[in-house]
Amino acid sequence: MSITLRSKENYCMGRMGPRLCIQTTTACNGKCYFCVGRFNKPSKTNVDEIIKSAIKLDKYLDVLLLGGESTLFPDDLVKIIDSIAPYKRKITVNTNGYNLKCLLPVIIKLDKVIVSVMGDEKVNNEIVGVIPELDQIKEFHRLNPSLKLRVNCVVNKKGIDSFDKMEKFALEMKKIGFTSIKFSEMSTDDCNDPNFVDLQNLLKPYCSDLHQGDTLQHGCYLEPESLRKRFGIKTILNLTCNLKTPIKQPQFQSLSYEPVCFDSVYISPDGSIHKRIEASQDLANDRGAC
Repeated sequence: MSITLRSKENYCMGRMGPRLCIQTTTACNGKCYFCVGRFNKPSKTNVDEIIKSAIKLDKYLDVLLLGGESTLFPDDLVKIIDSIAPYKRKITVNTNGYNLKCLLPVIIKLDKVIVSVMGDEKVNNEIVGVIPELDQIKEFHRLNPSLKLRVNCVVNKKGIDSFDKMEKFALEMKKIGFTSIKFSEMSTDDCNDPNFVDLQNLLKPYCSDLHQGDTLQHGCYLEPESLRKRFGIKTILNLTCNLKTPIKQPQFQSLSYEPVCFDSVYISPDGSIHKRIEASQDLANDRGAC
């Protein structure tokens, strides 16, 4: 059986639009057991080559800086931001938040900061292994009032695993100063993973505008209006791909599908440029079997 990935609300259909992703390092001080990059080997960063490649790619005006942990080497990160800012429209930094203060010198040049937080300080320290500098959020707002601030949270049985916990967490993050929140399902190839939380099932009684179908046809990246009203903050849900994480619907593991390539480019820590192809052979190779 063959399918086409039709939903415009999928990453692999270009949901995020043309984008340049820069991996400043593969090193990370976190220990998240569900992280897709947890098996990455530390790599050497060539800052000058990264900058040269980013400026060369003048078609790509929206940039996402990520790791590993992007703030592990703050001098490198600040130099990259300073150097590419005149050539780009929007720059976003993705971080676990342990060294947010290093962004202060360049915060005015950023469009968005995304901080991964898995719960309160105790829970976050147990899952991630770091304590985020959330006290810097108000200073970010003072220096750059138009800055977007999003918190990313992966729902799982070791952390946030109920609607009450989601609501409490969202309200706390809003109070701190975040302007949006994203709750994501775990990516796992273990069909019996005891820590997996199914967001569609969890939210069914509370979120009437969340589809209960497969993500391939109905979307994996959603913004239910019911949750925005309930939490008082823009709320995004990132559901796992049925092809990549068949724990929810194992029948999808046997499907074939048409590769989709969207306009996104990746710069590795050594400065080399790679075209990103989603929902293609890489996805098929990554998905688990139940």
